[in-house]
Amino acid sequence: MRPTAPRSRGGLAKTLLLPMPQQQAEALSLQYHAAFQALRMRAGSAHGLAILLQLVALDGFVDEARRHELCIEVLVAAERGINAALEHGNASGEWALDPQTDELVAALIVWHDKQLRCAPLTLFAEALERLERLRDGKSYVRPPARR
Repeated sequence: MRPTAPRSRGGLAKTLLLPMPQQQAEALSLQYHAAFQALRMRAGSAHGLAILLQLVALDGFVDEARRHELCIEVLVAAERGINAALEHGNASGEWALDPQTDELVAALIVWHDKQLRCAPLTLFAEALERLERLRDGKSYVRPPARR
């Protein structure tokens, strides 16, 4: 068995152009599906809703960097619906999505799963970086593309 050498800078750059490794993509997908199913079974939580809010933000960032397939109104409606479910859950202890938000989130999860399988890893790295800046209250605007 040979020891593994550290990747060269060029090798890392090439890796970032590939899709996310399947095992990692499946683990991320499972988080979203589990949170969503728990809400559908009325056994969700604030944490599950936070995971779905993260999904909506990441979908928006990935789509902005990629093909612009998603309608911004869908993302806004999903975010509003999840936030309404969060408010309702905090007030009542019932954690569930309304039917319209359920449908939107289901579609966004399918779209996200597809992106996990085919979008370059660098897009997800950038999207996660933007999400962190958003959480920290900093600018999360996408930097202009290099030419």
